[in-house]
Amino acid sequence: MMPLATLPQLLMENARVRPTEAAQRQKKRGIWREYTWAEVASQVLSVASAFERFGVGQDDSVLVVGDNEPEHVWAQLAVQCVGARAVSLYPDISGAELEHVAADSGARFAVAQGQEQIDKLLTCKLEKPLRKLVYWKQDGMWSYSDDRLVNFFDLTAGGDIGETVKARIERGTPDDIACLAYTSGTTSMPKGVICSHRYLLDNAARLQAAVQLQPGDSYLSYTPFAWATEQYLGVALAVALPLVVHFPERPDQVPEAIREIAPHFLVFGSRQWEALASQVRTRMLDAGPLRQRFFNSVLDLADQLEARRRDGKAKFTDEFLRRCLDYVAIHGVRDQLGLTRVRTALLGGSAMAPEAFAFFHALRVPLRNAYGCSEYGVVMGHVGHEVRVESIGALLPVEEQFGPKLEAQVSASGELEIRGGSGFSGYWNAPEKTAEKWRDGWFQTGDVVSRNGDDFIYIDRVQDMRTLSEGSTFSPQFLEVRLRFSPYVKDVLVIGDESRPFVVALINIDGAALSQWAESQKISFGGYPDLSQHPRVVELIGAEIGKVNGLLPASAQIRRFANFPKELDPDEGELTRTRKLKREVVQARYGKLIDALYDGGTSHHLSIDVTLQDGRKGIFAWDVTLRDAGASINKHKTSAARRDEVTT
Repeated sequence: MMPLATLPQLLMENARVRPTEAAQRQKKRGIWREYTWAEVASQVLSVASAFERFGVGQDDSVLVVGDNEPEHVWAQLAVQCVGARAVSLYPDISGAELEHVAADSGARFAVAQGQEQIDKLLTCKLEKPLRKLVYWKQDGMWSYSDDRLVNFFDLTAGGDIGETVKARIERGTPDDIACLAYTSGTTSMPKGVICSHRYLLDNAARLQAAVQLQPGDSYLSYTPFAWATEQYLGVALAVALPLVVHFPERPDQVPEAIREIAPHFLVFGSRQWEALASQVRTRMLDAGPLRQRFFNSVLDLADQLEARRRDGKAKFTDEFLRRCLDYVAIHGVRDQLGLTRVRTALLGGSAMAPEAFAFFHALRVPLRNAYGCSEYGVVMGHVGHEVRVESIGALLPVEEQFGPKLEAQVSASGELEIRGGSGFSGYWNAPEKTAEKWRDGWFQTGDVVSRNGDDFIYIDRVQDMRTLSEGSTFSPQFLEVRLRFSPYVKDVLVIGDESRPFVVALINIDGAALSQWAESQKISFGGYPDLSQHPRVVELIGAEIGKVNGLLPASAQIRRFANFPKELDPDEGELTRTRKLKREVVQARYGKLIDALYDGGTSHHLSIDVTLQDGRKGIFAWDVTLRDAGASINKHKTSAARRDEVTT
């Protein structure tokens, strides 16, 4: 049973019961540095005592801005030790977003990773300026003279630990606010979700029911702490179970870190899992045609064996065949990816194509779906060995000390409504927005689902279902998640509404994968814009769209498309910090290009405002190719694609 306490209380208990056991490991300069529970507790208490001297108290919010590193967790726990609210933010958050969150949360103090984040904090124009700015990386900070700046490690170097800090930890209750988790802001400015210690531990317990981890299991902390799920796992479950949390040296070295530590458990968003799958498929582009056919045949047979096992129709020879396939090819791929010890892998965030699930299941990676939202936490998931890839699973159990069991119903409009557990405490400083999420005692998720027995099948966001001018409906997400499974597609925006006669798409190509493909095809190009508009690349993307179109009736197929001539960028407001596409922003920004797709032309001269890396404004201009998409059914579908055909 999950303990009911505050996170600092659990940390202190770990330091008392298992002081010499590993709590965290971080890779620095190529070497994994280990921190025991006693060391982590000592660092946290020292920082908490410094916060107390600064005047941080129960009514304060403290920003923590940076990558996933031990200091980020220490700072957050130290904030909670003195009863204040931690507000974890993305390391690459824009200045405008940072200013909004600082003002909305009422922050008076901030802890930052380094120079980049400090620069943004120093330029925040707030009614009440930030009083202290603590940083944990010293590179480039030697020339700064602002009196508010404090080196993180000056706080941990032999400072006295005040008895009042220990007393404050003991007085803490599970219903104290632990942190504010700001939503990704795909449709509006981010809102701060109030997260109590009870709420975090309730969600940790629900996830534990689904993934069944063991104390001391290895977990790689990669998804940002600004994402609520990482608060449940990398912080709450890590101190409650506990886990050994690993931090990569840099975000771009996550694949290398996974290979080195071979974690027992991984949770990624759909784009990270798709990137792993794309990594394997891109490597196969370097192999000869014979090896490619062999590997694809192995995957297809492994997928058929997995499907028979899942459907309860396995033959007595299947396990022998599975072991043979594992020996000749699949184990080697798993080993290269660092997934040989993974007992459970979890998909969090946005939906992913069934083909991507089938790919990992064929590799014998136990990938499972989970569903939740920042406001209510994780509420559904696959438990045990039964995994239906098209579903988001059944309601997860709630331990008695956290509240009543979870309940769900589907409204007349198809929207999922839930209640139970520790519930939704509300948005910070937004009672009107909080009230809008409730109806007759049920929380409104904003997601459309259908029900199949105990399982729920996710369809789309309520506001994202689309109707065309001639009356037919379609789901942009169905098309988008399947297109993102292509190794050549990084992201996609599907467009169509009541004012449009058919569906069109704008494609953000995967520059790395297509550069490798272009090299193998002896195609020369000058850069990303040139590559995106090359006739052979446009033709290749058209063929990928044709494969997905083959799964749908003509009215729901993509009729025309164009490739973005520049990569979508969160600094331009086109993506959230979790790399989710901001649909309304992109549609407005590329509105003339979208209109050109409906006008029937073959080219459009695009001109848009951009912000250069040095902050100066400029104009990006390029000629974009417009073309019809393939509509023929792909005659070489994998068994996974055949099983997941959709009719409307």
